[in-house]
Amino acid sequence: MPQQLEYDEQGSTFYYFLISFYGLFLLPATYFLWPSRKKAAGETGLVCQCDPCRHKRVRLEEEQPRETLWIITRVAVIAVLWLLLAFMLYKVLTAEVSYEEYDPFSILELNSDATMGEIRKQYRRLSKVYHPDKQGGDQDMFMKIAKAYEALTDEVSRENWIKYGNPDGPQAATFGIALPSWVVEKQNSIWVLGLYMLVFIIILPIAVGTWWYRSIKYTTANLLIQTSQVFFHYLSKPRQLTIKRLLMVMAAAFEFNPQYSKLLPPRPSDDEELTELIHSRDLPHLTVKVKEPVLREPWAVKTSILIHAHLGKVGLPPATLRPDQKTVLKVCPRLINEMINILNQVWIYARYRPSPQVSTPPSQDVYESVMRMSQMVVQQTWDRESVVLQLPHIQTDMLRHFRTRRRNITTVEEFVAMKNADRRSLVRAISDEDYLDVMAVCSSFPHVTISTETQVMDDDDRHKVTAGSMVTVTVTLERVGLLEKYKVDQESLLGSGTVSLEEEDDPVINHNNTVVENVGAGEKGKSQRPSWEKNKKKKKGKGGGGKVVRRRVGKKGREGKEKEETEHEEPEEPMEEKSGSVSEEEGGERESEGEVEGGGKGEDEEEEEWQSLQETMKIQQQKKKELGVNKESHPVHAPFFPEVKQEGWWLYIADKRRKEIVVLPQRVQGLKSELTQDLQFQAPEKPCVLRYTVILTSDSYLNLQFSTELKIDVSQRVEVKGRSQWAELEQEEEEEEAFEETESEGDFSDLSDSDS
Repeated sequence: MPQQLEYDEQGSTFYYFLISFYGLFLLPATYFLWPSRKKAAGETGLVCQCDPCRHKRVRLEEEQPRETLWIITRVAVIAVLWLLLAFMLYKVLTAEVSYEEYDPFSILELNSDATMGEIRKQYRRLSKVYHPDKQGGDQDMFMKIAKAYEALTDEVSRENWIKYGNPDGPQAATFGIALPSWVVEKQNSIWVLGLYMLVFIIILPIAVGTWWYRSIKYTTANLLIQTSQVFFHYLSKPRQLTIKRLLMVMAAAFEFNPQYSKLLPPRPSDDEELTELIHSRDLPHLTVKVKEPVLREPWAVKTSILIHAHLGKVGLPPATLRPDQKTVLKVCPRLINEMINILNQVWIYARYRPSPQVSTPPSQDVYESVMRMSQMVVQQTWDRESVVLQLPHIQTDMLRHFRTRRRNITTVEEFVAMKNADRRSLVRAISDEDYLDVMAVCSSFPHVTISTETQVMDDDDRHKVTAGSMVTVTVTLERVGLLEKYKVDQESLLGSGTVSLEEEDDPVINHNNTVVENVGAGEKGKSQRPSWEKNKKKKKGKGGGGKVVRRRVGKKGREGKEKEETEHEEPEEPMEEKSGSVSEEEGGERESEGEVEGGGKGEDEEEEEWQSLQETMKIQQQKKKELGVNKESHPVHAPFFPEVKQEGWWLYIADKRRKEIVVLPQRVQGLKSELTQDLQFQAPEKPCVLRYTVILTSDSYLNLQFSTELKIDVSQRVEVKGRSQWAELEQEEEEEEAFEETESEGDFSDLSDSDS
C-alpha cells in the first residue's frame, strides 16, 4: 500500500517542530546571556577612604554605565526571544483542528436515526442539486453524497465504515511533514534553495572556520599559543631566573605584539615618550639592552617600560601611555598564572622525561619569584620594600618608628597584634580618619590556618604510609581577618586614652606570625629577642641540647593556635650519614626505620573504613565542584590595580632544605572562610621519614605566605599474605593439567594397540 506524504497546510504542526528546536536554543542562550550579580566590594566592616581607593571607585563607577547598558541590552534580547516563544505557543494553542471524523449522515444532512426511506429520498434530492451535469453542480460534493449513500445502504460499505471509519475500508498510511506547504511550491523553490545555500554552504562553514582558526591560536587560558612557547623557551633554561628577568619574559608575551593582538597598538608618540622614560632615573631596575630576539622587540620593550613604571610609581601621560599601562596590568594575572603552568610542565618534563633541553626541574625559588611578581603587580611595589607600606597613609619616613631597639614591626600582622593604644601611638603622625582607613585595610587582611591530614586512600590502613604508595595530604584552610583573629573591637579603635610606648612591653612575634606570651615578672628586666633570632643561634650548635619544634594542633585545635614542644633528637650530621643515599634520591630529611609490624582487622572495622572512604570521596568531589564554580573570595586592597582583585592563593608542598617542589602548585580560589583541598605525591621506595612543608602563598599581598611542617613516617611495604595461597592454587592447576595430558596420551595408546 503506497505511503502518502502531506505537508502542513495550516502551519499548526510546523509550530510544534519550530518550538522544539527553538527551545533547545533558547534555554542555553538564556543561561549564558543572563547577567551575573556582582557583589560590591566592602559590603561589611570598615571601608578604606584613602584618595587612591576613592579615585578607583569613582573610575569604576564611571565605567559602570557601559556595563549597565550592556546588561540592559542582554536582558532586552532575552525578553524578545522569550516573547517570540510565547507567540509561537499562542499560535499552537489557538490553531483549529483540521481533522474531522467521517460521518455520512452529516454529509446527507440527516439525523443519525433517519430511516432507509428518508436516506433514499434525501439522496435523490441532493443528487439533483449537485449533479455535475446540472448548472451550478459540484462534482466533489456529488462524489461525497454518493459515497455517503453507499455507506448507509450497502452492507459491505456500512460494515467498513463501522470498522475503519471509511466506506472504502482501510486506507493507506498517511505521513505528515511538519513544514508549511509553501516550502515545496514551485514558485518558491529558488528562494528555498538560496536560503539553504546561504545557511549551510556559506554561513555555517565560515562560522566553524572562524571558531577553529581562533581556537588553534589560543590556549585554554585564552592566551596565544606563541606566548606559551616563549614562556617555555625561557623558563626551561637552566639559568638563574631573577625577578627582573621574569618581568622581561612576561613583557615578551605575544598578547602585546601588534601583529597578533590589538591590545597594545603602537602610537606615534611612543618613540618620544618611551625614550624619555628610558633615559630618566625613575626606572633604575629597567634593562633595555638585551640580546634575545624576542625580548628586544619594540613592543616587548614598551611593555617592560610600562610594568617598571607601574612598580616604580612613575606618572605617565594620561592620554597615551596610561591607558596602555592599564591594559597591560589587566592581562598580567593571566600571564603569571600561565608562567606557573609552564613551570609545572617543565618540572614534569625534567622529572619524568628529561632531555638536553629540559634536564633540571625549576627550584622553589623560581616558583616563589613568579608568585612574588604577582604580588608586586597588584600592590604596585617592589619586593624589597616593606610590607607595611601596603597599608594606606603609611609613608617611608614613618618606618623608622616600626623598627627600633625595643620593637621590630615588619609585617601587618605584627602591627595588628599590638595593643590599640600602642598601635595608635605608633602611627600618631596620621589623623584619626586616616587611622580608620589603616584599620579598615587590616580588617580585610587575611590570616590562614593550615591543618593537614595524611592518608593512603587505597590501603587497608589509610593512616599508615608505606614505601611506594600514593600519599594524599588533605589540607584544610581556615581564613579569618586580622581584626577578628586578634579580637580588635572596631568601635574602640579611637580610644580616649593614649599609653606611652616606653611604659608597656611590646609583644614578641615569632616567624610564624603568631603572638608569643610575654615572659613572667621576674624576667621583665631582661632584654627579649624575637624567637627567630633565638632559633638561628641554636642552629649553630651541631649536637646535643633541645630543638624547638613548632607544630599545628590536631583537628580540634584549628583556631590558629600553635604549641611549642621540645624534642631531643639526634644530631643532624649522623642522621644524614645514615640515610644519605636515600635523601639524595628522594629529597627531604629522612631517617631509616625498621620493619613494620602487621596487624589484622575485623570485618566491622573494614566496613567502617569503606564507608568513611566513600563519604570522603563524595565530599572531595563536591569540594572540587564548588571550587571550580565559585571564584569569589574577598576583595583585595589594591588601589593602583585597574580592576577589582579577588584574593587568590597557590598551595603546594616543598622541601625547604633542598629548595625543591614536591607537589606542584595548585590554584586556590574561593577561600571565603574554609576550604579543603587534596595534594598527592608518591612516597619513596625505601622506609624513611619525610620532612616537608605545606605552603600557601598569596597572589595579591606582598610576601604573604603561610606554612606548616609536614612529617611523614614511611614504613616498609607489607607483603600480601595471600600470595602463597595463589601460588598453591596455580601449582594445583598445573598438576591437574599434567594429569589430564597423561590420561589423554594413555587413551590414544590403547586405541593404537586395538587397531593393530
